[in-house]
Amino acid sequence: TAFTSRAMAENVAEAIRRRWGKKEDAKVTYLFSPYEADAQLVSLVMENKVDAVITEDADIMVYSMSSNTPFPIIFKLDKDTLECDVIDLGFMMPKSGAEQMNMTPLHGKDGAFSGCLRYMMSQERKFGEGRRMFVQACILSGCDYVESLPGCGCMGAFKEITKQGHRKGDERVNFFISSKKGERNSKGKAITKGGMVAKEEGERSRALNDMK
Repeated sequence: TAFTSRAMAENVAEAIRRRWGKKEDAKVTYLFSPYEADAQLVSLVMENKVDAVITEDADIMVYSMSSNTPFPIIFKLDKDTLECDVIDLGFMMPKSGAEQMNMTPLHGKDGAFSGCLRYMMSQERKFGEGRRMFVQACILSGCDYVESLPGCGCMGAFKEITKQGHRKGDERVNFFISSKKGERNSKGKAITKGGMVAKEEGERSRALNDMK
């Protein structure tokens, strides 16, 4: 985890002003996010102030899903070659008009990941639950706020949430955590049911509230 200070941010802002100009004449503008930068970036997309987001933080996908806002997310941008990976989650949002996503790059070793995504897509189209399942799987796989569950990485989290897809949205995580209750996480703390459920719902609610 990398930490930044206000002084570091001010130094970057000053470098931008020197190189690209100040105020309304500036070719490049900037702003300081009051809270999570991911939420601020998605908010800018929702306000039609930016067309795409360049980031190295996959959390941006959770905010895109939570806000039902598809846009190009640019990962691993090489400043010399300009090569990059681009992900747009519109395929999970039926009303966005996005085309069906080519799942081949996400197939994985046994096709499990693309299978999970296809299932979530169908759940979104039928019941409006696919986006929430995606968010739940991302959070179960680990985030900055709570230690991850034992033996539950990204692929495991998507498999488990897909397996509980027939349950109501607020029951999926409860049921899964019940099976893990009493086990130890990466920091040796016992897993409790309530803590993880609060984490799942709190992250989703905060993502939505930050963008209002």
